[in-house]
Amino acid sequence: MTAVASHRLSVLALIPLLACNGGTAPPGAPANVVKTGGDAQQWYFNNTLPLPYGVQVTDANASPVPGIKVVWTIELGVGSSLSADTTTTDAAGLTSNTHTLSAATTYVVRATVEGLPPVIFSATAQAPPTSDSVTVKDNLYDKGTVVIKVNGSVTWGWAGANNHSVTFGTGNPTSPTQSTGNYTLPFSTTGTFDYHCKVHGSGMSGKVIVVN
Repeated sequence: MTAVASHRLSVLALIPLLACNGGTAPPGAPANVVKTGGDAQQWYFNNTLPLPYGVQVTDANASPVPGIKVVWTIELGVGSSLSADTTTTDAAGLTSNTHTLSAATTYVVRATVEGLPPVIFSATAQAPPTSDSVTVKDNLYDKGTVVIKVNGSVTWGWAGANNHSVTFGTGNPTSPTQSTGNYTLPFSTTGTFDYHCKVHGSGMSGKVIVVN
């Protein structure tokens, strides 16, 4: 066998292997749109939902399809807004949209790819609480997260036998290290405020989310 013939046979032998490895075939036409997150959230009037609405577009073989336009429409929820009217899928076939709620109670948002059935998202809203309470037990806070309206307050009450504190970041108010009593802190700005116990560090922690 000549060297040329041998080389040709080697190349032919590689073709099935390359086909098996895949990854080179382009995706087909969009065939499916599925939710990837953000549906059925419960949040508060005039605030942005914590999670975006997400979808993935795939072809008939369940391969992601990039570069596909998704049109977003608010079907229910007067006065609310989306971060974009149209988004485009990325290399993984994914795209998302952020929804800022209004004073309405119920919301419905439709995500549509041309030629395919739409995907429907829903959300509900209520007034945020103006105050909340957290029990400080031995080695834990009974609520990992509380949400209050701006200018509201949170009260921590000690119920364990050991000393604990409610300590926010540098420069923020902090409670004494104690085993009894209460500590109330007002919050005048929106945001997420993490705290921990001086005695137990990050192993005993919580957060306050302040919304509009």
